[in-house]
Amino acid sequence: ALAVNEALPLSASLAIVLAAAIGGWAIARLRITRSELAASIQEIVDHNQALSVMTRANEDRYAELLEAKAEVDQKVAQRTRELQDATNQLSATLNKLQELDRAKTDFFNNVSHELRSPLTLILAPLEELIGGRVPVTGQRAVYETMHRNASRLLRLINQLLDLAKIDAGEMKLATTPTDLS
Repeated sequence: ALAVNEALPLSASLAIVLAAAIGGWAIARLRITRSELAASIQEIVDHNQALSVMTRANEDRYAELLEAKAEVDQKVAQRTRELQDATNQLSATLNKLQELDRAKTDFFNNVSHELRSPLTLILAPLEELIGGRVPVTGQRAVYETMHRNASRLLRLINQLLDLAKIDAGEMKLATTPTDLS
């Protein structure tokens, strides 16, 4: 080594030493960079694997959510049909109640008319008698007319009371054996 050093000038040997030092540093730096690069690659691979796992988990959750949404949509559609059916039933019931109300009003109008007729035929002759006027047909005929109309009024009122008993479920049938032939 000494013979080589003596043959080369000092600057050349310094250049060789410097080149060797730089080469050694470059080789060490290359190894460090390779090691850092390998670590970075491993970190990227680990992140990619973690992202793949998260992506699969998110896709599975998305599929579950889509299935749950489909179930909820189905339930909403079913409940909507049920509500529509209930609305239709309520509408039909309302129509029936309105028809019953009209029938009840018609019934009371007819009953009022039927009760007023005999009552008027009782009150008119009675007012004549109270007024001191002698009826043209005679008092007996007036009394008979008043009695007939009062009896008719009593029958109508009894029929209304019977109807109320039937409606309340209190009317009892009186059955008797009868030969239909």
